[in-house]
Amino acid sequence: SGQKQKYKGEDKQTGITTTNEWTTSLNYIKIPVLFAFNSNPDNNVIFHGFVGPQFGILAGGKVEGTTTSKTAVSTTQSSYSLEGSTGKEGSATYELSDKAFNSTDFGIAFGLGPSFKIGDNMQISATLRFDYSFSDHENKDATLKGTNVKYWESARKATYNKDNASAASNNATVGLMLGFTYILGD
Repeated sequence: SGQKQKYKGEDKQTGITTTNEWTTSLNYIKIPVLFAFNSNPDNNVIFHGFVGPQFGILAGGKVEGTTTSKTAVSTTQSSYSLEGSTGKEGSATYELSDKAFNSTDFGIAFGLGPSFKIGDNMQISATLRFDYSFSDHENKDATLKGTNVKYWESARKATYNKDNASAASNNATVGLMLGFTYILGD
């Protein structure tokens, strides 16, 4: 499951406006354990749902962004990226003490929707699915290698110009599942 989160912050100081924009892209292998339920299966319209815990394994994570500084006479722009524990800002590279993202995730998934009989052994369905992560996907303990500077705290401070701007980052996704079911036998 691919997930993205976008951030944008602006800092105005005497004569200089700095804008930071970055996107976090995460790919998870999600493993739900779901309790499913439905209304009377003999009806032509059947309402169904599911709920249960969901475990996630991080398959990849990346941060990409730009910093733009504007004055009355000039504009400069630089880009940066981070993948795993290696980052790049302009032409310089840097290392983190650990990976930037936590490798596992725990949350809840649930969904509701109708199924419609279109024959004796066939159904089509539409389900609105939602999942939410209780785990913070950012590794808040990752520091710039050789320093005590915490990466996420530093990144958020640069973006939002706040001292304690390192709140938890939880994943939430919403999706529409469309299905076709063919029931074997009677």
